[in-house]
Amino acid sequence: MRVLASLVSVIGGLATALCLSSCSSPDLKASAPGAPGQRVCQADFRDDPKWTAGDPTCYYWDAPREQYHFKSNIPNPYAYTPVRLSPESGYRLSFDIMLTRCDWQAGINFGLWDADMITDQKNAWYVRFQHGDDGVAATLLYWNSEGRCCPPGAVRPVRFSVNKWYHNDVRYDRATGALSLTITEIETGDEAGTQALTGVGTFQGLERLGFSNVGSLSPAAAEGFIRNVKLFEERSSK
Repeated sequence: MRVLASLVSVIGGLATALCLSSCSSPDLKASAPGAPGQRVCQADFRDDPKWTAGDPTCYYWDAPREQYHFKSNIPNPYAYTPVRLSPESGYRLSFDIMLTRCDWQAGINFGLWDADMITDQKNAWYVRFQHGDDGVAATLLYWNSEGRCCPPGAVRPVRFSVNKWYHNDVRYDRATGALSLTITEIETGDEAGTQALTGVGTFQGLERLGFSNVGSLSPAAAEGFIRNVKLFEERSSK
């Protein structure tokens, strides 16, 4: 009986290990499109996510920290993982991010992109973390399938501080054409700010989740870490 119990324990441990391994594999995390409420992608960075990086010296998995490092750069300013998205569904993207450096006129963008990953062309929606006239702040931006973008000044940027972790929650409701962002300081639990955009339209061909500064010519650097990335399909509000 003791041998049998030991064997059961070993098998159970192996099953748990296999489950954890599969849950950290980006290939096994993709859900079929058109399944509302299902997980599309999740990365906790306990294991190497094997994201495609334009410059592996700027974008890479930091194993000791179990986080993903990023640094805006020129050229090849991108890092991503492929995702399978249904154009008929809404989505919820959440992630924790900390900037350790954000020079004047520097910035970094994280969100959903088409294959070109160009920041000022269709199709994409993303959060931009930058240092500009509003100080160090975050802004929700988009370029939809019709080529329309978020007009300047449409939302008030959310101020944040370097060397602090912030949780970001972005939601896109396809039925209503609403795109919203809530940012919370993780240490205190205080809400740093919210943004809400309406009439954003639709997005076709979104197939990459990650960072992109493609199209930016600024040599200034923004650097930091990201963790706990989750992307889910959500049922339409209508």
